[in-house]
Amino acid sequence: MSIIDNLNPFKLQKLRICSYEKAAREIGTGEEVEVMFNPESVQKRFNNGYYNVPVTPIGQGTVDYSHSAPSSVSMKLIFDDTQVNEYAHVIAINKFNSNYRTVSDRIDEFLKLIVKRKGATHETPHLTISWGKTLNYQCRLQSLDINYTLFDRSGSPLRAELSVSFIEDDLPVAQVVKAELESPDLTHYRMVKEGDQLPLMCEAIYGSPNYYMEVARVNKIKDFRNLKLGQEIYFPPIVK
Repeated sequence: MSIIDNLNPFKLQKLRICSYEKAAREIGTGEEVEVMFNPESVQKRFNNGYYNVPVTPIGQGTVDYSHSAPSSVSMKLIFDDTQVNEYAHVIAINKFNSNYRTVSDRIDEFLKLIVKRKGATHETPHLTISWGKTLNYQCRLQSLDINYTLFDRSGSPLRAELSVSFIEDDLPVAQVVKAELESPDLTHYRMVKEGDQLPLMCEAIYGSPNYYMEVARVNKIKDFRNLKLGQEIYFPPIVK
C-alpha cells in the first residue's frame, strides 16, 4: 500500500490475511491476501472449561474453572464476478490493466495461502488477520466451506461464498499465560506430543514424577507407557 493510499481518508480499509510458514511470523516472510469484499459480520467466540466437584456431606457440589480454550473467529467472505455491485468499476479497471483475477483464481490463491500445508513444515499456515480496530488476530484455519452460487455458461463460477472459521494461535500470549498459571495447585490439561512420557509430564507440572500413577488412575489410562498422540490428559490439583 502506498503512502498516498494510507493518507486517503476515503479509501476503504480491506480485511487482510497474512500467511506465514512459521509460527514466529517474522516480518517480511508472509504472503498477503486481501479480501474482495469486507465481511458483513464477524463472530468471535470464547470458551472456558469447567469440571464438576462432587457433592460432599457438608455441602453441595461446585463447578470449578479448569482451562480457557483458544478463541475462534468466524465470518463469510464473498467472491463475486458479476459486476453488479458497487465495485464493478474496480473490476473493469483491473481488466483494462490486465490485473484481473476470476473467482476461481481468487479461490485457488486462498486455498494455497490459507488452507493447504506448507511444503517445508508440512503444517497448515500460521495466519494474521487484520481489519482496522476490529481484528488483529493470530490464528490458523479451523474450517472452510465453499458455496458456489452462480456460474457462467461454461460452468465457471461467477460468485462464491466462503464460510471460514479460524482458531487462535497467539504464541506470545500463550507463553505468558503458561508462565503465570504454571503451578501444581491449579488444574492442567496437556495434549500428548511425540516423545511424551507420563512421569516426565508429571515432573514438569508437579515438580515430581511420583504422581504419574494417580494421574493415570484419574484419566483411566491402563498403559501409561504407551500414550496416544493427541490424547488430552487431565492433571488435577494436588495437595502436598
